[in-house]
Amino acid sequence: MTKGYLLISIFLFSGFFAFGQKVKIEGTVKDTSGAPLEMANVIALSAADTSMLSYAFTDAEGRYRITVDQNSGYFLRISYLGFEQQELSIKLKEGEDRVVRNVVLRALSVQLQEAQVVENIPIMISGDTISYQADAFTTGRERKLEDVLSELPGFEVDDNGEVKVQGKKVEKVMVEGRDFFDGDTKLATKNIPADAVDKVQVLRNYNEVTPMQGLDGEDRIALNIKLKEGKKNIVFGDISAEGGLDERYLLHPNIFFYSPKVSINFIGDMNNIGKPAFTSQDYFRFSGGFKNLTARGGTNFQFGGNNLGLTTQNNQAREITSKFGAANFGFNPSKKWTVNGFFIANQSQTLSSSLTSRQYLVDTLDFSETLETDGVQENKSGIFKFNTTYTPSKKVHVGYKLFSKISESENSNSQLSQSDISVINLQNDIETNTAQTPYEIKQNLDAYYDINDRNLVSLEVQHLYDYKDPDYLQRTTLPPFFTVIPLQDTMAAEFKLNQLKEITTNKLDATLNHYLIFNNTNHINFTLGGSYTSQQYTSSISEILADDQVILLGGDSLNNDVDFSLSDIYAAVHYRWKLGKFELNPGLNYHIYNISDVQPTGSNNESRQFLLPDFLIKFNLKKTERLQLDYKMQAQFTDVNNVLNGYVIASYNSLFRGNPQIQNGLSHNITLSYYNINLYNFSNLFAGANYSRRIDDITQVTQFQGLDRINSPINVDGTNEILTGFGGYEKRFGKLRAQAGGTLNFTKINNLINDRENQSTTFTQGYRASLGTNFKKAPNVELAYNVIINKYEGAQVSNTFTTHSPSINVNAVFLKSFTFKADYAYNFYQSPAGLGNTEFDFLNASLYYRKTDKSKWEFTLRGLNLLSTGVNRQDSFNDFFISTTRNDILPRYVMLGVKYNI
Repeated sequence: MTKGYLLISIFLFSGFFAFGQKVKIEGTVKDTSGAPLEMANVIALSAADTSMLSYAFTDAEGRYRITVDQNSGYFLRISYLGFEQQELSIKLKEGEDRVVRNVVLRALSVQLQEAQVVENIPIMISGDTISYQADAFTTGRERKLEDVLSELPGFEVDDNGEVKVQGKKVEKVMVEGRDFFDGDTKLATKNIPADAVDKVQVLRNYNEVTPMQGLDGEDRIALNIKLKEGKKNIVFGDISAEGGLDERYLLHPNIFFYSPKVSINFIGDMNNIGKPAFTSQDYFRFSGGFKNLTARGGTNFQFGGNNLGLTTQNNQAREITSKFGAANFGFNPSKKWTVNGFFIANQSQTLSSSLTSRQYLVDTLDFSETLETDGVQENKSGIFKFNTTYTPSKKVHVGYKLFSKISESENSNSQLSQSDISVINLQNDIETNTAQTPYEIKQNLDAYYDINDRNLVSLEVQHLYDYKDPDYLQRTTLPPFFTVIPLQDTMAAEFKLNQLKEITTNKLDATLNHYLIFNNTNHINFTLGGSYTSQQYTSSISEILADDQVILLGGDSLNNDVDFSLSDIYAAVHYRWKLGKFELNPGLNYHIYNISDVQPTGSNNESRQFLLPDFLIKFNLKKTERLQLDYKMQAQFTDVNNVLNGYVIASYNSLFRGNPQIQNGLSHNITLSYYNINLYNFSNLFAGANYSRRIDDITQVTQFQGLDRINSPINVDGTNEILTGFGGYEKRFGKLRAQAGGTLNFTKINNLINDRENQSTTFTQGYRASLGTNFKKAPNVELAYNVIINKYEGAQVSNTFTTHSPSINVNAVFLKSFTFKADYAYNFYQSPAGLGNTEFDFLNASLYYRKTDKSKWEFTLRGLNLLSTGVNRQDSFNDFFISTTRNDILPRYVMLGVKYNI
């Protein structure tokens, strides 16, 4: 590793000194009255060929500073929206390395359109929109949109394709103003060709409904990708194919077409090298772009999750095979009517192996377990969405959405559990199989009418139908849950249990809003809303005897038949007021809740009322700097899963039983965020913190019976707390970019374990620092260092896990036609005594050949996991145990490939 860092450092500093002598040009830009012009654009161009050499922006005092390589002559182009553009010629005197030029701009008599000004400017800020000219930041070696976004100031793109701008998550990606597969960031960043991107627009306070712009106050962020002119009205994209030893293959076509009236996108992927284009996590993450109407008014209704059969992460499986196809379409029959949607189909198989060591949080017993697991996960899934909007005028917007998902999944595990309870050693052979075919259908109808300059009304109606049917089969060599489940044959060599469940959910939400607009800085929003949720839950547990005879076990204690409903009728008022740089938006939400559950053992009916306040304060210090404080009080309700009176099997050693007497919780949530884009010195700073204080929070009481445990929900007597913080700083020094940032997460949870009060805390810290180059021709290198520290405490047990991860990325062009890319990451995983430390590293490398930038063909030699690392490590924590897991991972693959650019 030391040699690798030394080699990279040589590349880094040799490229840095290759710049030679620099010239600094600085001054001020003001109007004719002497007032400074903030965010004026200053571009330095070569006097020889007019190519752009560098750029800068003025600060609040109108100052600019620009650095260029020493040359014989330059000229500056200075522009500002609404003012006449100026150009200044600069000729250097011998030995001169600093030039001062102050500029005065005159106002235009006729305002230019913004598009005319933005055309060749690297960054343009206009209101809540920030436009980045992609070519000003990229080197030409980028292949997909994620590579482009990673070069833009203030952007972060993680391995899963999630995008953040100034630390805030991007909710939607559009291309030419149209949703790209529901606005999904992963499908966009992993597939849109980099050479098709002209501009990246960051849309803050985004709202897709024109009459609602500037009214709802939600700070949503969306991206709009503007295509280069040569990519419009033509079919473009690429088709890649790769193959390797052991019958390894990859086929990946991307085809795009955009015109003013029609857009069509197709993405396909088939591979068995562990690079799924779409995972089961992605399937459950897709929401159809539907808004959470009840959350706006302060209601947090938590549906019970069903994560059975989810695909493991790419780096935690020993083999993944996937097939994926998706088509996205958009059509404008007229200027007033738009139709769009998509269809996604996916099939995957995942093979995994792991070894887990667990230390249970039971202070009355010396309790540990080692679990060896081999798993097979198979999944087939489909997603469909249809969306249409009708806008006959700027005052009217009517929209309808239909969204559906269906999947068929099976998860099979073979496990060996070896546990030590005090001085007793137990061994259990376990086989589990879970199969399910869940589906859901969502519909949404919304209408907005701008009555006049002072009144706007809106109506939104949503309906959800959700169905789940997990079938769970378990075989063990030790008798399961012997104190609860009355087995027919307690002396059998093995024990088989089968659990059947069906859960159906119907949820209807509606809101009616009236916006009373006094002027551009003041309005009141009145809301009437309602929500009704109906759920039916049935479950049963059977024993399968050695002769395959099926015996239905238990009565009401092992079977469930529940009708559950929750209704919420509410009224709200919010006042939004802008006062100079301040924006205030306080509100009150009054709710009447009715909860009912009917079971064979009895029924419960309750009515509750709450007044839930919220407020939002924004302080716009200047165009590129904002401080924001957000407070919400929420009522937290659970669904049918937590009111069951009968037991259900959660895992091979875990039972769950609901609590019909469970009450709702209340939470106070405060978020403080700050961001500052300083384009005078090319730095970005963002930071934020969120604090959640939860009263009567729903946690669990756990009763251990040997290795088995029984969990039930309770309303905790104490207060649960969650505190998170994040921050990041980025600065560019010519062709160097330095970044540093971190995240902190602290949680304090109260519960009961074996009838004893227990308080468990977690404190997770993550820090990252990097230094990289951005040369057009010289090799580019990024050095990074990551540290993750996880500290867990509970039931008088305290453990700390630490992972140090230095990494190197290299991107070099040589002999004009070859591009070499490599990434190396070293991981040192430190775990508490008895769980062991681990070192593992990964090296991936690719060599590309493309004769010229205009060539259609590109050839690739790619190596994945070249060091043939066999395992990685991770830790986890819950209310019951602390564990560390060693996962077998994908082996070394070497692939030959070809790509054709359409």
